[in-house]
Amino acid sequence: MIELSSQIVNHGFSFNSLSQIIERNNYTLNFTTLKFNSIFLSIDDLEIKVGNELYRVEGGNIVFLGPQKKFELVNTDAKNLYIIAFSSTFYESPTKNILLNSEIFSNNTCHIFADPYFCNDKHNKVFVIERLLKFSLKDKLLFKSVVHNTIESLLLNAYFHKNYLKKIMPLTQ
Repeated sequence: MIELSSQIVNHGFSFNSLSQIIERNNYTLNFTTLKFNSIFLSIDDLEIKVGNELYRVEGGNIVFLGPQKKFELVNTDAKNLYIIAFSSTFYESPTKNILLNSEIFSNNTCHIFADPYFCNDKHNKVFVIERLLKFSLKDKLLFKSVVHNTIESLLLNAYFHKNYLKKIMPLTQ
């Protein structure tokens, strides 16, 4: 966990497979989240003991674990589990300027870009549109957070695919 901690201190976050973390941790399955937040992306079923409670989580789920938690992984296949650990400072820091000042919004050749990957499957439609519609009926502060998160996700997706984006030419040409 020393290397993981130094990655978080130096960069604000760490993204690793659990198998890498276990190897660097002398093959122990006991950990602490220290002062960091952790998100577990589990492809396979996961058994995790936090404190004295054992939890079984089906594969394909995401597990969120807050700071200052001691946990142990039980009967878990480490090769299909990834962990994003990050500091609250990293989460709160503004990195949006890179996206806002990119070719997505500002370029000399075309006024718009279109990201062909936005709604090409049901998952994206549910994740983006239906989530916005559902949260719009909830607490307005929470809805603002969902809108913010959705904008950030869409910008990141467009930024990633910017080399593959179809340029939409004006009809007047």
